[in-house]
Order: sequence, then C-alpha cells, then structure tokens
Amino acid sequence: MNRDRRSRAAGRQGTRSGERYAQIPEEILQSEAYGALPDYARVCIVAIASRFTGRNNGDLSLSEAEAKSRGVSPKWKLRASVKLLEACGLIAVTRRGRLSAGGKLCSLYGLTWRELSASDKYDQLIFLPRKASNDWAEWSKPDDWNDFVRDTAHAAKGKSVRKKAKKIPVTPQSGTNRTPQSGTESIPVAPHREGHGTSSVVPPGVVTS
Repeated sequence: MNRDRRSRAAGRQGTRSGERYAQIPEEILQSEAYGALPDYARVCIVAIASRFTGRNNGDLSLSEAEAKSRGVSPKWKLRASVKLLEACGLIAVTRRGRLSAGGKLCSLYGLTWRELSASDKYDQLIFLPRKASNDWAEWSKPDDWNDFVRDTAHAAKGKSVRKKAKKIPVTPQSGTNRTPQSGTESIPVAPHREGHGTSSVVPPGVVTS
C-alpha cells in the first residue's frame, strides 16, 4: 500500500526516484538564445540538462563518451557547443576542465534558468545557493553571430580562424612626396565575440573525461 502511494506521488510530480529529466521550460525553447543555436548545440543543452538531479546545478558534466551516446558527435561539436551555450547565456561554466595533480578535472556546468547549487568544486566556490541568473533572457543575437558560430566550429576542429579585413583609405604622409595609393589597404580585424568588443575565437579549454 505504501509503495503504491509513493508510486502515485512520483507520477504526479512527473519524476521517479533514480530517473533524470531535462525539463527545459518552453519559454527557453522559444527564446532568441535557443533559436540562434545550431542543431548540435541544441542537442548538447538537452544532454547537459538531463544530468540535473534537483540539487547539482553547477556540478553538471558531460564527457565525450556521454555526449556521443546522446548524439553530440564528433568530438568538436561538444567543444563548440559549450562555447556557444555559454556565449548566449544558457549555461555557466563553473569549472574549466584542466589537468590537476597528474589527473584530469572535467568541466562543470550550471543551467542559468535554475538556482546554482553551493559547491566547493567550482573555480570560485559557492557557500550558499545562488539565484538563477537567467542570462539567456537578456541575450540578443548580435549581427556577427553567424560568423561567431562558424569561427567557433572551425576553432573546435583545430582549424585556423579567418579574420575579417577592414579596409581603410591610405592617406599621404606629411613632409613626403608620396601620393595616395589607388584603392585601399587591408588591415585584419578580429570578429566580434558575443556582440561585445572584438577578440579572436579560441578553442575552449574543455577536458571532458
């Protein structure tokens, strides 16, 4: 009898003990941030969200093997997805993957629409839970977003990123007999990143296992 009551209660809550659900709110699925993602990054956010148990937001990880089993393959798509999801405010990277004491520390993530759980595992430890930042709700798609997505994918594959060239007129130097050159002179300018400032895109330092 008690077991039946527990089963019915679990059914009303939509979850059962030991099971995990991504539970991504509809408002996020309809948001500009989610809509701007390539398909592989959308699969990745579902895979990360499915690691949530109710008390571990910020301590979510996704290894390359786990990502592959959930459809995020080849490996570069995981690296690129993390970069894009962080850029549009859907996840926060609480710990950057790295080598430590001869071993590996995997990257850890938090979903920005949920309260961030306290933990001493983070790069900046949190003693008390922190309210959801909801950065995704404030994000708007920058004009150069498609370039950023492309360059992030290239960088994740280990390929060089082609920088834009901004053309400016060449003027004669004072005190010389130089005349203006016909045409323009090309000067490389790094692509806009996340719609703020300029910087080149570099592969994220993600250690996933």
